[in-house]
Amino acid sequence: MKGPCREYRPGRWRIRVWHKGERFETRRTKRGEILEGQIQAHKTWVQITQEIEDKIFDPAEWGTDKPFLLKNAFSIFQDAKQCGPEWKYHRGIDFRTHVEPEIGNMDIREVRAVHLNELHGKLIKKGLSEKTIKNVLALLKSVFKFHLITNPGFPKVDVPEKEIEWLTLEEQEIVMGYLEEEDLPIFRFMQITMCRAGEASALQREDVDWQHGIVMIRRSMGLKRRVIPYTKNKKVRLIPISAFGEWTHILRPLEVTPFIFSRHGQPYHRQRLERAWMPANIKAREEHGVKIIHVKNAFRHSGASQLINAGVSLKDVSTMLGHSDTRITEKIYAHIQPETAWRHRGTITELKKVEGK
Repeated sequence: MKGPCREYRPGRWRIRVWHKGERFETRRTKRGEILEGQIQAHKTWVQITQEIEDKIFDPAEWGTDKPFLLKNAFSIFQDAKQCGPEWKYHRGIDFRTHVEPEIGNMDIREVRAVHLNELHGKLIKKGLSEKTIKNVLALLKSVFKFHLITNPGFPKVDVPEKEIEWLTLEEQEIVMGYLEEEDLPIFRFMQITMCRAGEASALQREDVDWQHGIVMIRRSMGLKRRVIPYTKNKKVRLIPISAFGEWTHILRPLEVTPFIFSRHGQPYHRQRLERAWMPANIKAREEHGVKIIHVKNAFRHSGASQLINAGVSLKDVSTMLGHSDTRITEKIYAHIQPETAWRHRGTITELKKVEGK
C-alpha cells in the first residue's frame, strides 16, 4: 500500500508506506543518503512503491531512522529556547515530573491524540490544578511546533479567569505604615513605578540618570538571587524622576553597594520582600481589616487597577506597565470597570490629591 511523501522540516523529506499491515517509514535512500530535496524524495518513493508492487520490497534493505524520543526532542527544544535560566529550570521540572514518566520514551513522531488524552487524565488524577495542566500541555505543544511535527490533537483545557486581587491607595498606605523604616524605600519605589519585585531589587546606581532625569528598569533579580541582565519582556522601561515627586530621595542609596535598595549590604530578593511585607500586612488586617495580599498584587496589580478605576485608558496603563501588547493588559484587567470606582471612592480621591501635588 502506498503512502505519503512529505517535507517534515525545511530541507528534510520522509516517506511512509504500508507493507503487509505495518507502516514503514524512511528518511533516507536505499544507499543511506538523507532525503534533502523533493525530486530525490519522489524518486525514492517511486522506487519503494515499485518494489512493493513487484513483491520484492524488503524493509531490511532500506535505512530506517533511529527513534526520535520525546525526551530528547524536549532537551533540544530547551537548549535552543532563548529564555532565562529560571524558565528553563522550572519547565524542565514540569517535563521530567509530569510528561517524561508517561510518554517521554515514545518517538515524538508516533505520539497520537489518544496518548495525549491519557496523559491529560493522569495529570487530573494527580490533583494538579487546571492552570498547571494547561501549562504542561502548552509546553508539550511548543516542543511539537519547534520540531515541525504535525499537531496530533491536544486536549483543550479551560482555565477559569482568576480575579485580580488588589489594594486601594488608602489600603496600601495603611500597610506601609507598619513596615520597618529601612524597608520602606523599595516598597515606595514599587508603588510609584508598578514594577515587578525582581526589577526593583535589581535596580543599580547606573540605572538612575540624574542628568537626563530618568530611571531605567532594564534587569531583574532571579529566584537564585542572581541579577538577570533583562526584564521579563526583555524591554527597557524609562520612568521620569519627576514622577517620584517628594519621594525622589529614595533613589539615592543609603549604603555603599552597587544596588539602589539594600539592607545590611545585601540586595533585596523576592523572598526577603515577602518576609518584610507579610508581617505588616497581617497587622493591617488585624487592626484595619485590610486583606492579605502578596507583594506582586500589592503594587503592580493594585497600581494598574487603581488607574483603570480612575478612568485611565488600558493603552496608557499598558505603556506604564511595560506590556509588549495592549491585549495582555486587556486580558488581565478587562474585567475591572470604571463603575467599580463607586465602591472605592477613596482611590479616586487620593489619586486626584497625588496628581494635584
